[in-house]
Amino acid sequence: MNVERFVKLMTGHFDNKEQFTEMKEAGKIFPYAQHVNTVCNDKIKNLKSLHQLYIRKKMVSGKGAV
Repeated sequence: MNVERFVKLMTGHFDNKEQFTEMKEAGKIFPYAQHVNTVCNDKIKNLKSLHQLYIRKKMVSGKGAV
């Protein structure tokens, strides 16, 4: 999977409102949850060197680069 597509799928504001409503209507206790997923590259130390190491491992393993 391409990294840009993965980031787009995994970031944003999410909730379980649909599931919560279904469970509530069925008389079941179920927690409502909200999630905010954002890119936090600025909080990761040595990000560039880790990314390069990952690419090298993929090349050595024969599975190709990302």
